[in-house]
Amino acid sequence: MHLPKPALFASALLLSVSAPLRADAECWDWLDEAFWEGAAAAEMTRCLAAGADPNARNEGGWTPLHFAETAEAVAALLDAGANPNARNEDGWTPLHLAETAEAVAALLDAGADPNARIKNGATPLHMAEPAEAVAALLGAGADPNARTEGGFTPLHMAAKYGGAEIVAALLDAGADGGARTDMGQFPVDLAKKNEKLRNSQVYWRLNDARHR
Repeated sequence: MHLPKPALFASALLLSVSAPLRADAECWDWLDEAFWEGAAAAEMTRCLAAGADPNARNEGGWTPLHFAETAEAVAALLDAGANPNARNEDGWTPLHLAETAEAVAALLDAGADPNARIKNGATPLHMAEPAEAVAALLGAGADPNARTEGGFTPLHMAAKYGGAEIVAALLDAGADGGARTDMGQFPVDLAKKNEKLRNSQVYWRLNDARHR
């Protein structure tokens, strides 16, 4: 299950590679919303072979790599020369939106910046999942204590939305359980309504960290 993207983080269209090939899909729709809704891997490959630009941008600055959901789609675009650090108008990179650990790994291997920030200061680690993706980002040097404009760290976001493995990985990497948001919230305060953490060992780790 993917972490919900709070109002802090805008949503974006994602590429599905499991949909059937559509007869009406045309490569001139490469950056049109209709192309990416249900686009199949075969369509993307066909358009790349026909000369579609992997670094093309729409009016918001989004590129195809921002929309790519699976590792296969990410790899195909990277192989075609897509920029792993392309930013849209608000600073989002493909790594901020990567949905699988394999996609995260492919982007990092291609040189994606694990500490890239969007306008409000959020890094890919603030929204990363699953736990394997978190581990890959941390292994690549992602800052476990990076803060957004409101003072939220990746641990705050994981405590509110994530599972025990993600929270544990962040704590093990040195995330500060005593960090407060601008409103004075500790990560454990946000974990109280997270049913995935309720009465877990990692919840009590967060609670203990608050008092250190």
